[in-house]
Amino acid sequence: MPEFDKDTLRHKLGQALRTLRGNRGMTEKEVAVRMGKKASAETQIARWERGDASPLSHQLWGYLIAIDSSFGDLDRVLNPKPATNLRLREIARELESLAKHSR
Repeated sequence: MPEFDKDTLRHKLGQALRTLRGNRGMTEKEVAVRMGKKASAETQIARWERGDASPLSHQLWGYLIAIDSSFGDLDRVLNPKPATNLRLREIARELESLAKHSR
């Protein structure tokens, strides 16, 4: 198992949080408000997402709830499944299906 220093782990978590939030199309300010914090708390969220600070466990849980995500979603971003031939074929079929429906 590879070892990471705390800075690397914080940075990886921050990138994953930013990815999840971006996938939801939400701003840091929207997340702060949905977490029940003042809009100015967006600076704390930005620090988490940059990897400058780590959220406490209850803060991380609140962040995930605010963006309608789960620890499973976070895990999938942090540990994506390898692209096997079977998965690539599934993706190709999905893309073909989408292309057919968009015509």
